[in-house]
Amino acid sequence: MNTNKNNSKVGGILIGIILVIVGVIVLWLNEGRTVKTYNMINEAQKEYIDVTSTQIDVNNNGKLIATNGEIKFLSGPVDNEFNIHVQSPKLYRKVEIYQWKENCDEDRNGNKRCHYNKVWDDEIIDSNTFEDANYINPTSKPYSNSAFYASNVQVGAYSVDEELLKQLNTNVKLNLSDNQIATTNGLYAINNYYTNVQNNTPQIGDIRISYTYASTQTASILAVQNNSSFRPYKSKDGYQIYELEEGTLNGSEILKKLSDENNMTKWILRLVGSFLVIFGLLAIVSPVQKLANFIPIVGTIFGWISGLAVLIVGLAISLSTIAIAWLRYRPLLSVGLLAAVAVIIVMLKKSKTKKDNVQSVNQTLQNEFQSPPINPQTTNQNNIQFNPQNNINFNQQNNVNQNRQE
Repeated sequence: MNTNKNNSKVGGILIGIILVIVGVIVLWLNEGRTVKTYNMINEAQKEYIDVTSTQIDVNNNGKLIATNGEIKFLSGPVDNEFNIHVQSPKLYRKVEIYQWKENCDEDRNGNKRCHYNKVWDDEIIDSNTFEDANYINPTSKPYSNSAFYASNVQVGAYSVDEELLKQLNTNVKLNLSDNQIATTNGLYAINNYYTNVQNNTPQIGDIRISYTYASTQTASILAVQNNSSFRPYKSKDGYQIYELEEGTLNGSEILKKLSDENNMTKWILRLVGSFLVIFGLLAIVSPVQKLANFIPIVGTIFGWISGLAVLIVGLAISLSTIAIAWLRYRPLLSVGLLAAVAVIIVMLKKSKTKKDNVQSVNQTLQNEFQSPPINPQTTNQNNIQFNPQNNINFNQQNNVNQNRQE
């Protein structure tokens, strides 16, 4: 029993170390990806030209162009397995399977508890990793997720290949009652699904199939003109632009969307990398936290302190990784930032020095003009002391003065 617990602790620490390493790698690669994408967009911004799609100008061959127009095609996509066809440039088939899903957590004493729910999922959930071997999922699907495309698709006078059509969103669900057929393998069209579920009571291993299609009628493209079609634009860093956007956009608007996506991806991956680092550190200190939990008050206090320490250290590691990555990918900017930080530090030091000097002068002036405190003991010592001899001399002098007057 103790051996299993020790193995669990060691395993948790190893997982924590792996998470920290993966988080650092994600943060590092993300900064490189962000900078290269930014450079690519800037290059494209200087080179692209907006052209019409109604006529093809051969003088634009090899140039980065932005164009838009109506989507036309000879015939819509077809799924031959189920004889599904639509008048759209793209059709997507999604195949889901009814499976067990495991959710585990730990109580305060570190005991693992797992719960199992039945869910529809289009990816196979590996039940070999489940804590309870009694819950078993299928290992494969009878049909796969697939995309189907129309033939001879054009935007205006330009031919469009499947690589561009992959970027179309299939945002409309196909009503299967309009395509209802006698399907094979015991599948029937029920509630916009092809399924083998009986009596609306799905069992583990049952499947359901749904379809969505692209409804857009116009598209905008940013790519290199290749006679009457397109090819990708490659930047100096090796990144490429081969974009299709729904609707009517010019080149500047397409690049603006790419820039916004780049910024969003940058911050998402920064958060993901930072969370991986922080959760990895939490996994590393988790064994110590479990020991502290045996003493309730100590466990609570240690939990707050260790949690705050992990947060600070995790953020420090994340920010340091980003800063070092900037030295690699943004040397000029990073030097400028470091110089700005140095200037701020110097200014803060000078400000502190001036403040200290002012306080010193104020203290000196205060000491100069402030009256010394009165000490009763000192005052009594400075008073004239009573002397009997002095009193006799004083009486004799008074007698002499009196005789002279007589």
